[in-house]
Amino acid sequence: MKPALKKCALPCRNLPEVRDRQNVETHQLRPVQPDSDCSEFFAADADLTLTKIINSVVLPPGVWCSRLCDDCVAFFELVVDTSYKPVIIRSVTIDFQLHPTVYVGGSLISLDRQSPLCSIDDVNSLLVMVSSLSPDKSSNLNKISDFISEAIAAHEHVNCVQDVSTDHSYSGSVNVTDTSHQDHTYADSAEDCVAHEDTILYLSTLKFLRSQCHILSATTASRRRYEPAFVRWCLLIYFHSPAAYRAILQTKCLVLPSERLLRQYSAPYRVQPGLQDTRQQYLSSAADRMTSLEKNVSLIVDEMYIKPEISYSSGKLGGFADNRPDAVAATTILTLMVQSLCGSFRDVVAFFPVCHLTGAEEAKYVRDTIVLIEKSGLNTQCVVCDNSKVNQTMLREFGVAVNDGVLTGVASHPIQHDRKLFFIIDPCHLIKCIRNNWLNRSTFLIAGENVSFEHIQRLHSKDMVRDIKLAPKLSSKVLSPTNTEKQCVRSAVSLFSPSVAAALETYMVVEPELFSDAGPTVEFLKKVYKFWCWTNVQNLYQGQHARDAHQQPFRVVTDFRLKEMDHLKSWLVDWHKQAPHNARLTTDTYTAFCITLESVKCLIIQLLDEEQAQFVLTGRFQQDPLEERFAAHRQHAGCAYNPSALQYQQTEKKLAVVTSVSQSKNSNTARLERKSGAQKMFWDNSVLPTAAKKCKVITLLCCQTYNVYYTV
Repeated sequence: MKPALKKCALPCRNLPEVRDRQNVETHQLRPVQPDSDCSEFFAADADLTLTKIINSVVLPPGVWCSRLCDDCVAFFELVVDTSYKPVIIRSVTIDFQLHPTVYVGGSLISLDRQSPLCSIDDVNSLLVMVSSLSPDKSSNLNKISDFISEAIAAHEHVNCVQDVSTDHSYSGSVNVTDTSHQDHTYADSAEDCVAHEDTILYLSTLKFLRSQCHILSATTASRRRYEPAFVRWCLLIYFHSPAAYRAILQTKCLVLPSERLLRQYSAPYRVQPGLQDTRQQYLSSAADRMTSLEKNVSLIVDEMYIKPEISYSSGKLGGFADNRPDAVAATTILTLMVQSLCGSFRDVVAFFPVCHLTGAEEAKYVRDTIVLIEKSGLNTQCVVCDNSKVNQTMLREFGVAVNDGVLTGVASHPIQHDRKLFFIIDPCHLIKCIRNNWLNRSTFLIAGENVSFEHIQRLHSKDMVRDIKLAPKLSSKVLSPTNTEKQCVRSAVSLFSPSVAAALETYMVVEPELFSDAGPTVEFLKKVYKFWCWTNVQNLYQGQHARDAHQQPFRVVTDFRLKEMDHLKSWLVDWHKQAPHNARLTTDTYTAFCITLESVKCLIIQLLDEEQAQFVLTGRFQQDPLEERFAAHRQHAGCAYNPSALQYQQTEKKLAVVTSVSQSKNSNTARLERKSGAQKMFWDNSVLPTAAKKCKVITLLCCQTYNVYYTV
């Protein structure tokens, strides 16, 4: 065992730590000789010690104290909080090498100066500077927030746009008679649109920074309060990609709410199969913000194949077919979406898991949905669907009128019998059916002349050996598509494109021995492409960019294209009556073609004449919005082509949240809104709904516990 030291024993004076302690106790500092270029050291006090500092320094006003420790000297300011506890709010500590360390409000303050203190004046200046700093970091952030608020108010005041036009709706500020004035109207507002976009970007960025300052000013995480607009932005990011939101959280670059809080805010969006009262309330609130013209809507109907399985979630079994009394798994999802014909609103109204749906059952679903839409204040003008056998039976269930043995696509409205309800077969689906008929028949017989698909194949083979192709849109996918490639609308349209017709006309002159009989084929291509142009007007500028009058919006009831629709329908009827069965369109495609032509023409006239619309975009008569919705479902399901019913329901909730918090970019009134300054910014601080929470409240008088619900 080692002998124990006596209490009076002293350590050896030759140890390094003992020598350093003695130097501190005697306060004799040995500063290093500075370089020749450091002029501040020549004016420094060479005898500056910790004792001299504590004896000579002038303390700032307030409850400042000083204390000399073993190897440092500390200056600190004390306050007494509400619980009578002394708290250090500011402190300056100087070590034996004269390097200062500053804390304010519990936070370390970084100093620009890295060199040691050289004189008493430096110490006094440092103390005065520290005493001027606010101990509450939120006060500094509040100053920044106030500065940003002033900048926002000043920018909004300077860029305040006066309301020149009294009508900012779909039907405003467009001249009908003077076409030259219309062309100038589109061009002269481009710079104003860009300036307005910059203003929105500037204001949104400032409001985002102000929101972050408010959040950072909270002393603890539980005291953070998020603006509704900021929560909407977080919901938009989170439901687009939860992984991206988690990555932003992990970077610690922004202060974001937790995923649990976002799920709490998304809880009110309850999405269930069938017709729900909440959807009627949602449509009613949307209708209140629309003009009378924008309330004219179309109902898009389509089915999506799903994986037939029964799923268990939240204590319930799901995935059963809604149209079957027995417990059978659904094989498809019937989805019904509403879209404004003269506005930007579009959303899913209801969806039904079904198995082996019949036309009568679909007619009942559509009729009930129309009743719900009409009760919400919207006007259902048309129903858009594809040309499946189920949809054909549905049209007969609605009693679609027949004219000369052909369905017209017009039926009496189920709510008001004096109104008309138009049925339109999706033009995108119809153009693919015409292409498939031509591929299967190979040759059509129209007015005694052959319209042969061989001309297109021969044209493509000639183009393959040329350096400059006359028909660049032709390819093997267009001429010989697979079953999957047949679903592509673009390849079907490419077959009837003007470049193909122009190339055939060129080869008729260059090589008449091979293409001398291609004239009827050229006329057939032109007729089909004209029909596509009439039913695919997506915006106001499409016809101007393409320099094609057939792609212009419909503005007057005397438009020449409406008469050409009648001529095209007569041509179809004559062709179907004269040609043999194997040299014409199938009966289903022919009927759908006639229905679409008649319904589109009548609906355009009704919107322009009775509803007083200034222009009509026929691109609103398509199923594209619902097809995009189905694509989003497959993407959220891990790129699965057939998601399950439970996955469809969960994804529909996510898409409902995203739709409610985001602003549509597909509005055909966007140009008018930007020009008039009526375009809304994303940063909307209206109150967000949250799910009811269950908590316990104990009353002290009767000593009983009650369960109550409250909403944040």
